[in-house]
Amino acid sequence: MLWIDSAQVRQIAMTRTWDEMRLAEELRDAFDSCPAMPVLRDFVAQAIEQVLAMTQRRADLLKSPEAALGPRISQLRDQVDRYGRFADKQELARLEVQLQAERPEFERVVERLLHERRVIERLISGENKLKAWTKFGAAPGIEGLMAVYQRRHEWTALDCSDMIRLYAAVTESKFDKDDPDNKYLRRSGFVGAADAALQDGARVGGVDVWAKPNRAREPSNKPLPAGVHVNMPAHVAAARGVAIARAESQGVAHAGIAGSLLADTSTIRSMDATFALPAGADISGTTADSVFFMKEVEDFYSHVPDSLGAHLGGLATVMQLLPLATMVSQGHHTLLESAIVLTMDSVDTGPAANAYNTAHAYSIGFYDTLLPYAIGTAEDPLVERIAGILDRWSALARNKHVVCFPDASGNWVGGLCDRESEFAELRRFARADLDLLMFFREYQGRSPNAAELGYFMSMRGCHTLAGLFHEHRA
Repeated sequence: MLWIDSAQVRQIAMTRTWDEMRLAEELRDAFDSCPAMPVLRDFVAQAIEQVLAMTQRRADLLKSPEAALGPRISQLRDQVDRYGRFADKQELARLEVQLQAERPEFERVVERLLHERRVIERLISGENKLKAWTKFGAAPGIEGLMAVYQRRHEWTALDCSDMIRLYAAVTESKFDKDDPDNKYLRRSGFVGAADAALQDGARVGGVDVWAKPNRAREPSNKPLPAGVHVNMPAHVAAARGVAIARAESQGVAHAGIAGSLLADTSTIRSMDATFALPAGADISGTTADSVFFMKEVEDFYSHVPDSLGAHLGGLATVMQLLPLATMVSQGHHTLLESAIVLTMDSVDTGPAANAYNTAHAYSIGFYDTLLPYAIGTAEDPLVERIAGILDRWSALARNKHVVCFPDASGNWVGGLCDRESEFAELRRFARADLDLLMFFREYQGRSPNAAELGYFMSMRGCHTLAGLFHEHRA
């Protein structure tokens, strides 16, 4: 192992960030050019159809009591005026009572349908930063979504990712929102209990991971709330600058990373400092939404005849990388913030809900481990191309596997792996699962020192690394 100083740590962080942005761009291009892209478009579009169909359930499609009973009531009134028959008077009185009884229920149904539409309109309009609106010249809202949908055959990987985010925004109920409309669509039956549980389940770890103080980002254009602190190590700040600059060079006007600051309590921020990564926008809820979306839509349409719906089949697992490819390349999240969502529910045997297990879980900096289960699709052109991209960038990263910590003077230094045995142990230590997240969660407001890192290395069976880091305790 080579021990490097703060200047070298900074350089590795910047270079690693550049590499990860380029890797994501290549993944995005692989999705755009793959033979399966038309299927992906149709797969995403059919879910947007469901949202649009919900908004078109109009009150004028219902038959009002006046429309149902009015003609007969008018006829009876005329007959009573002309002939005064007792039987006509009895039927007229009965129908008028029925009309008065049915009108309140009809009005309640009308108001429910109108309210559902208002809620959906508001949720769609709230996603006003999606690039698809500008690309297709549409205003955020129901009518704008209809315009975007009508041009679905032009959708790219970025557009599909935007539409997945939009769908999830309509269906989700957030941990930290008290707004009653946030849960309204679930109560209305638009999203069933099973769907809601699946969407919540995609956010592994629950509120302990996804809510403050552990997920703690603040807008960069506003004063920090009282008691919130942002102290970004120099190498993390420099890497963040590289990510923003690269996104801007790709035509991204408002990178999510640029609009966010990670508070000191952020778990991901502590990991960024240790692994020489850029500060981003914290753990990615959009990636969790995409996991939910892929499973929800695939489960439904896999039971529908091919002529009536599109499903991904064996490609459903590799499609989990879509949010990583699109968001990281656009500077909305870092690679770690997306990848850890995919792999932190890893189980020992078989693919977990997110299509990874401990043998297929991302290890930070070992990009070949990003490839999920792709059973029966190893020779698919998309899988082959993605595997090649990940293998190549993983090979290029061999001189950047560093673990950083503050020394006794507060300067960030690091241990740079340079031996095969160290690479093997680091791959195990850096496995991005829930255990790794929980370890770093213990260091709110700071990052672990060399001795603390050594302790966790020992816990993961990385005894050679642990010994080296114990020797460099601060």
